[in-house]
Amino acid sequence: MQLAGREPTDDILGYKPFVDGLRAISIVAVVAYHAGVPGVESGFIGVDVFFVISGYLIISQIVAGLYAGTFSFAGFWARRVLRILPPYLLVVGACVLIAPLVLVTPAELEEFGREAQYSALMVVNYYFLASKGYFDISSELKPLLHLWSLAVEEQFYLVAPLILFGLWWFGRRFGRFRSATWALAIVGVATVSFAFCVARTSGGNSAFFLMPYRAWEFVLGGVIPLLVPAVRRRIPAFFVDLLAVVGAALIVGAALRLGEVPYPSYYALLPVAGACLVILTGLARPENPVARVLATGPFVWVGLISYAWYLWHWPLISFARIHNFGESIADWRWGAVALSLALAAATHHFLEVPIKRWRSTKRVRLGWHVTATGVAAAVCISLVGSAYVHLLAPAVERQLAAKGLGVDSDWTVLKDPCAIKPQNQELARCFGGGEERPFGILVGNSHARMIYGTLNDKADQLGVELVGLVKVACIPYYPVASLEG
Repeated sequence: MQLAGREPTDDILGYKPFVDGLRAISIVAVVAYHAGVPGVESGFIGVDVFFVISGYLIISQIVAGLYAGTFSFAGFWARRVLRILPPYLLVVGACVLIAPLVLVTPAELEEFGREAQYSALMVVNYYFLASKGYFDISSELKPLLHLWSLAVEEQFYLVAPLILFGLWWFGRRFGRFRSATWALAIVGVATVSFAFCVARTSGGNSAFFLMPYRAWEFVLGGVIPLLVPAVRRRIPAFFVDLLAVVGAALIVGAALRLGEVPYPSYYALLPVAGACLVILTGLARPENPVARVLATGPFVWVGLISYAWYLWHWPLISFARIHNFGESIADWRWGAVALSLALAAATHHFLEVPIKRWRSTKRVRLGWHVTATGVAAAVCISLVGSAYVHLLAPAVERQLAAKGLGVDSDWTVLKDPCAIKPQNQELARCFGGGEERPFGILVGNSHARMIYGTLNDKADQLGVELVGLVKVACIPYYPVASLEG
C-alpha cells in the first residue's frame, strides 16, 4: 500500500501463513462462545478480528492494484463473488433444505424464510437490527443469525473500492496533496465511524449490526501496511516481539472477559488493537514468537477452513436446539460442532480449493459475467426464502387450521375438561366440583401441544388432572387478565 509515492512491496502483500493462524484464533473463539465453552464469555470478538484481517487484505489489494494500473471494478467484485458466494450460498441452500425437517409452526417457517431471503441478498444485518438483538435469548433459535457479519463485509466491499478509487484519482490529479488526502481520509473515516459506534452502542443494536459503525475496524486493518517500514526501521526487535505478545494477549483477554459489557463501544478497541498488533509485528518481523506459532500447520489448517466453519457451525447448533424444544443439550451441541468442522473441511477441499485453482489459470478472465452469475444465484436463493414466507408458512397454517390447530385456534381439541377456553367460564366450576384430585398445569405453545397427549395419558394413570394452558405461536404464559372471572 502506498501513501507518499512508494509502491507496495511483495514481502508485505504476499501470502502470510500467520494471518491464517490468526483466522484460526478468531474462529475458535466464535465457535467456543456459541458452543457454550465455560470461560469464553465473549468469543464473539472473533468477528472483530475477522474485520481487521479483511480490511488489511482487501484495502491493500485494492491500493496495490490502483498503483500498478491493474485494478478494475469488474475484476475486484468478481473475485469477491468467487471467494464469498459459493460456500455462502451452499450453506444457506442447505439450511433451506433442512429447515422443513426441524421447524414446525408457520411462525417458525416464516421467520426462517425471511432470514434466508435477506441473507442471500447480503442485507440480513438490517433485518436482524429491525427485529431483535444478537444477545437476546431467541437469537439462539435463528439459524442464519451469524450471517449478519458477512453482510457487513460485503457492504464494505461495495463501498471501499469506490472510495479508494476516488482518493487515487484525486492523488493523481493533485499530486502535491496526495499524502494529505490519504491521511485525512484515513483519520476522518476511522474517527467518525468509531465515534458513531460508541455513541450508538447505548442507543440500540445499530452499532453492532451496521457497516458504517464497523468501518473503522476495516480501515485500521488497511492502515497496517503503511506502518511496517517505520516499525522495521525504528523499533528494536525485542520490542516488536513484546508488541506481538501484547496483541495476542489483548485478543485472548477480550474473548474471555467482555461478556457483561455493552458492545462494541470502546471495548471493541481491545480485539481490534490486538489484531492490528499481531498483523503489524508479523509483517515487520515474521520471526517473532507469536507469528511463528500462528504459522504452524495446525493453526494454518484451521485458518484455511475458518470461513466455511463459520458458515456451518451456527445453523447446526441452532437447528439442534430447535429440535430439542429450545434446550441446549451438550451431546447435540458438540455433535453439531464436530459435524460443522467436518463439513467445513469438505467445503474447503471440494469447493473453495477447486475455485481457487480455476481462478489461478491464466485462461480465466474475471469480469462482470462472473458477478452477474453470482448475483443471479443469490436472487434464486432469496426467492426460495420468499416462498417460505408467502407459500410454505401459509400452507402449513391452513393445514393446522383444518385440524383445529391454527394460530387463531382456541385449541379446544385438548381433551381434558379443564383445558383453557377462550372465555374460561368453565375453569372455576372444573376445579370447584366433582371429586377432589391432584392436578398439574401444562403451560406452553405448539411444543407443549405436541407432548400434551402423552402427558395427559400419564396423568390419567396417576390419577392426576392435567390442565392445559396452550396456544400455538404464543409466548408460553397467559396474560393475567385472561384468567380473571
